[in-house]
Amino acid sequence: MTLLIVLIASVICTVAWRRKSSRPEMKTGLLCLIYWLAFVVCSGEAVFKAIKYKEIPFSLSVGALIHDGYTGIGILAVGLILWLAIVILINKIKNK
Repeated sequence: MTLLIVLIASVICTVAWRRKSSRPEMKTGLLCLIYWLAFVVCSGEAVFKAIKYKEIPFSLSVGALIHDGYTGIGILAVGLILWLAIVILINKIKNK
């Protein structure tokens, strides 16, 4: 579920970034990079679980789906906070 949430956010962010009307001062390309790197990390974790523990990294139990959903939302929130901090910092530096 985490992998799916991060993948969907990455694709949506990439589509928004590639639109002609996206503003360059918003640095949406940086947000795309953050989310795609998070997707790579989540994919690596899934492959590691599959190889080392010889188990399927995706579980369909309700508890696991809820936990993975919260983890995915947490990853998106941290990425968004990091991106906002960088954008605000860059805009403050440019305005000085």
